[in-house]
Amino acid sequence: MTSCKNHPIEKILVLSLISTIMLCLFVNPCKAHKLTVYAWVQSDTVYGEAAYNDGSYAKSCRVTIIDSRDKLIARVITDKEGKFFYRLPHTPAAPVKIIINDGMGHHDEYIISQDELINQLDSPAPTN
Repeated sequence: MTSCKNHPIEKILVLSLISTIMLCLFVNPCKAHKLTVYAWVQSDTVYGEAAYNDGSYAKSCRVTIIDSRDKLIARVITDKEGKFFYRLPHTPAAPVKIIINDGMGHHDEYIISQDELINQLDSPAPTN
């Protein structure tokens, strides 16, 4: 029977295998941190909310609103509860795309359809 003392390559392979097994057992898997945005139009204003899949608010994230021609409508920042809004100065070319980016590699998009946009822009503003 041969031993690892006589075969340095076998010794390296055994140590590599043990190291790999130890890493697999003791390293915590990385949890995905998905960012999600939802938006809607009410009267002449786009409202939205953003959060991570763990339930935490997506605060201070950059929100870009563009029309169907990729023309910039607005850039806003989410508040401490992941909310944002922007009053539309005119009816944009629909559909409207909402893009959110947290600056750490997480982003998401939401599309407001032409039907939703037109129906809401034609409706009166809510009264309190």
